Amino acid sequence: MAIRCALALAFCSLLSAPGGSRAQGIAAASTNEGQFTLHFVQGEGWRPLPYTDAKGVILFRGVINARPATFMLDNGTSRTMIDAGFARRADIGLHLTKSQAVTGAATKLGIGRTDALTLEAEHAFSVIGTMAAIDLSGVSASLGQNVDAVVGADVLDHASVMIQPGRMMLSLAPSGAIKGGSGILIPIVDRNKILLQVNGAPVKLALDLGSTGAVRLTDTAWHRIFAGSGTTEKSDMTSADGVRRDTLRARAEVRLGRLTAKDVAVDSGFVSRDSADGLIGTRFLTSMTVILDLGKAQIGFFPPATASTPH
Repeated sequence: MAIRCALALAFCSLLSAPGGSRAQGIAAASTNEGQFTLHFVQGEGWRPLPYTDAKGVILFRGVINARPATFMLDNGTSRTMIDAGFARRADIGLHLTKSQAVTGAATKLGIGRTDALTLEAEHAFSVIGTMAAIDLSGVSASLGQNVDAVVGADVLDHASVMIQPGRMMLSLAPSGAIKGGSGILIPIVDRNKILLQVNGAPVKLALDLGSTGAVRLTDTAWHRIFAGSGTTEKSDMTSADGVRRDTLRARAEVRLGRLTAKDVAVDSGFVSRDSADGLIGTRFLTSMTVILDLGKAQIGFFPPATASTPH
């Protein structure tokens, strides 16, 4: 996937590495979200976090009740959840509920509720209170790495999130705290969506850090754009719970403001539950430095002159 833009880039005002960062400018922030409190680290105690790429998903280390844990970043999940198995091993109380989570493959998983706990990424943020609990063993099996918790939209809606794939660093700070230099700023609409063009056709896509593809469209949108193109191929997708389904794939030009990406893999099979025509996932979003700020309703793209992404 080749990416180009018509401007020079300046990262001098990006919040980034210790020493050259603007960590001292981050103020403490706390937010009550349902049954928990979110607190961001302030001042010199703040640090960016190293992350790993697990088949396109962002994983980073933290602790739950002082026990080491692996967190998955996913604003596409409405709430932060911990693995029910981890909770049992850590002697965290669990309570049954009637709630269910619907996965990308439209299967349903039961959700429990934990006793009060502390979920923390050292030098970045902490969440204190009761959490949703769910069986994440399917997610772990699909990624080939253990996942103990998913940090969801109830946290990320209040955060500035900077992903630097060249350094494999993740920065989490209060909304508005991370400011970029010369980049391409795209407004976010309807809470988590952006307007762009795929092969010249306008679409509205949800930003989803939990999706491992580049772009995935609803079947209706996909056929509207690619019907009769003669350049499609068969593909497949496996959701985080291990369910596989056949899809179609085509290559396309994607435009976001002044940013143009060519030869982007665009898959079918997205099931929309609102106004979205599809989603844009980590294969696109981690091909360059991005700053996602849902609270400020904008995402900033900071691409190099060219970039490559696995197909």
